[in-house]
Amino acid sequence: MNTRTDLLNYFIRERGFRSFLEIGTADGANFRAVECEHKVNVDPNAEATFRMTSDDFFHQNRDKFDLVFIDGFHEWHQALRDANNALNVLTPGGVIVMHDCHPDCEECAAHVDEYRQPDRSWCGDVWKAFALLRSELRYKTYVWDHDWGCGVIDTAESAEPAGRLPDVERLTFADFVAHPEWMGFVEKPF
Repeated sequence: MNTRTDLLNYFIRERGFRSFLEIGTADGANFRAVECEHKVNVDPNAEATFRMTSDDFFHQNRDKFDLVFIDGFHEWHQALRDANNALNVLTPGGVIVMHDCHPDCEECAAHVDEYRQPDRSWCGDVWKAFALLRSELRYKTYVWDHDWGCGVIDTAESAEPAGRLPDVERLTFADFVAHPEWMGFVEKPF
């Protein structure tokens, strides 16, 4: 198991999940490879079930989902909003997976206003949103350390929040590197 698609299909198989929501679909390869009975994807700039922003989708949607994959706009405010909205549409015991929670360099982790190398992989500062969620949520949370880091929020298991963070707005990539405990990195998604 090495990719986000592997992780998503793992949860679907192991938990018997029947409904899947993907926020941000890009070329659609991940969405097509997810093996779930009921699938919905949302993207304002790509072919998707709902061609609109995630904010608009969550405002209009009344469906519930067992598994939500967040890989939309790689800016921490938006990723946090998507995760909080996903919590509201998640079935009891459902899972949220946030992509791009482990950038491997400062440039890759740059905020959208500072990113200057469009030919390289870009995680943005999604890690900030996940670290903040880990510090507040009472669910099992961790980053599966593959495929740019997949942050998992598993509502089937209770857990104490990971602990208070400094002002998230001011956190830097150096802070991220110095505090791996903020992310809860794991090799296996258990």
